[in-house]
Amino acid sequence: MTDPYPPSPVGQPAPVPPPTPYAAPYPYLNPYGPPAGPPGPPVPPPGLTDGVSVAALVTGLVGLGPVALGLGIAGTVRTSRAYRRGKGMAIAGIIIGGLQVLAYTVAITVGITTASLGDTGGGSNGPAPESGSHYGDNSVLDRLWDKCAAGDMASCDDLYFLSDDGTDYENFGLTCGNRTDGNEYCVETESST
Repeated sequence: MTDPYPPSPVGQPAPVPPPTPYAAPYPYLNPYGPPAGPPGPPVPPPGLTDGVSVAALVTGLVGLGPVALGLGIAGTVRTSRAYRRGKGMAIAGIIIGGLQVLAYTVAITVGITTASLGDTGGGSNGPAPESGSHYGDNSVLDRLWDKCAAGDMASCDDLYFLSDDGTDYENFGLTCGNRTDGNEYCVETESST
């Protein structure tokens, strides 16, 4: 057999061998891309929804605002650290719970403010009467005086609280219609006898 590659003269490049029909091209190329690197983080399994996040949403919808707020915060932390779904439900629980806590706070504040501003001590007898010092000076206080004199101890207490300091109205209400020394509420005096 003869050598297909005759020797080349000095200074000339060596001849390139002819391609064979089943050989890989030179240099070797991988038709599938570069070799794979190290494995990445594990893929989360599908379908694991965080129970705390679900509870945050449910308690928010039920009306337990502070509970929903706390569970929503916990659910947000849990879904950001682990491979769990449900972060949207946790955020919804935080929003709904926060709005409910805000609404509860406003309602309580308004209720306390209304009660303290609207409490005139008059009970069912209406707003605080105008001042007066003697029987006959004020029609509202006169009606309470008459009820107190007839034995209605609650009216005696109302007369005491609605009248000005040092007036006949105050003294008559304080002594429960001149029945006691004024050391306790008239309603309490009535229940103890």
